[in-house]
Amino acid sequence: ARRLHRSLLEIGVKSKFLAIDQVSYKPGVNEISLTRTPIQKFVNGVTSALQARISKKTFFSISSFSNISVPDILNEYPPTTNVIHIHNFFNLLSASDIEEILKLGYKVVFTLHDQRLMTAGCHYSLECLGFQQSCNNCPLAPTFLRAKIESQHDKFSFLRNYSSQIVVIAPSLW
Repeated sequence: ARRLHRSLLEIGVKSKFLAIDQVSYKPGVNEISLTRTPIQKFVNGVTSALQARISKKTFFSISSFSNISVPDILNEYPPTTNVIHIHNFFNLLSASDIEEILKLGYKVVFTLHDQRLMTAGCHYSLECLGFQQSCNNCPLAPTFLRAKIESQHDKFSFLRNYSSQIVVIAPSLW
């Protein structure tokens, strides 16, 4: 994502790069480090740790919390002349944030190194094809989480309504 941002800048395209602040992240030209509150860091950390225990085969991220205010970030970028490129939205944007961006009329490019937009949270479906229906009987998840997983799968169903605004790049072989 950063290489793409820098390449766009090199050819004269205006580009801004947003990332969650981390010790290893040093913002470059037109890059913004998004600072989280201590409460956001705590909630994101606990959620990530719990979700990492769901399966040993693939990482699950059933929940993704918003850590930004979409209107505040986008207020200077009109939807008619800007494209939002989402490389990784985990604990940066929620499903409702993505829907809000699309409702505002932005074109959105998703670069997927995982399958979370198609599954209920599995980063990789592996041999499972349940995501093609509803993920309601996920073989990797504990029984008590299956209802949550099914509802998570449904959260991204709004994407169908915005197919003319969405481009998906899937660089992985899956």
